[in-house]
Amino acid sequence: MSEAIEQAKANGLEKVVLDVYSHNTTAKKLYDKFGFIEAGLKTKEVKIDGEYFDNIMMELFL
Repeated sequence: MSEAIEQAKANGLEKVVLDVYSHNTTAKKLYDKFGFIEAGLKTKEVKIDGEYFDNIMMELFL
C-alpha cells in the first residue's frame, strides 16, 4: 500500500479511490491505517453464498 500511494504521488495524482466489501474487515482496517476515509456506500453490492454485502467507497487525498 505504501508503494502504491508513493507512486500515485510521484505521478501527480491528488486522490486515490478504492472500494472494499463491508465483510472484508482486514482490508478495511488496512485502508483506515493509511488514512483512507469512507466516501460512500453501495448497499447490497454483491451476493456471496446467498448473503448480500455492501461496498464501501474510500478515498485518500494526497
